[in-house]
Amino acid sequence: MRKPCSMDHPPKNLSVGIFEPPSFTRIEQIWGYRPLEKTPLDLQLWTSTREFGIDLSGGTKFPYQIMLGNGSANKAEINKGKKIYGSLGYKTGGWHVEGMAQYEDRSEGVNDYIIQGIGAYLGEWGRICVQYAHRVLKHQDMDSLRYNVLSVFSIYTLSEKWEFIGRYDKYFGNGYRTMFPGENIAYIPFAENAESNFFIGAANYKIHPNVWLMPNIKYVLYNQIASGDNPDCDLFLNLTLFFRY
Repeated sequence: MRKPCSMDHPPKNLSVGIFEPPSFTRIEQIWGYRPLEKTPLDLQLWTSTREFGIDLSGGTKFPYQIMLGNGSANKAEINKGKKIYGSLGYKTGGWHVEGMAQYEDRSEGVNDYIIQGIGAYLGEWGRICVQYAHRVLKHQDMDSLRYNVLSVFSIYTLSEKWEFIGRYDKYFGNGYRTMFPGENIAYIPFAENAESNFFIGAANYKIHPNVWLMPNIKYVLYNQIASGDNPDCDLFLNLTLFFRY
């Protein structure tokens, strides 16, 4: 049976270039279904999945990654601020846990802090993962904005051809209620300035190891917003075709 994802990476040396930062390295490997949907921090526009900088990573039982970036993803640098990331994990058998923290000194007196914890188990039957992340945006002239995400997903491998996917994300905090640009999220816009609950249900039929057909349902249920109104729920029915060569 072909394993859905691999978490075995040989130790690396100090490198300079464009890399996937510690915010996503492990969770993307465990999730393994980016063609279906992005992982929560990427989906909610918290931070970029690519960064230009200096990266030090390695370890097998205790995987680690430290990165100093320019804070402009893979684009040209636009300010003097820098971004630093760090993660440390532990792997034994099918279990994996990891803690991650990052800090960015932005322009105009804005500081951005993110911490994240991941716990997962991978087996022959599939995998299950719990992720929690907390973000604080500190502005000089306003109260701090706080964003939280709690995400749980499970992937069940029925056979070499079939997998079933279920995921639930809860997005909450005063930042979501007062300053969240949900309409800017590509392909699946969220309501502006509202806490939400996001559900994914999907099946994956592997026509070929490199060709996947994924019927899926995505549903967004919103909490009541400050004005007292409740945004209408969003329902998306999709048929996703993924191939690689």
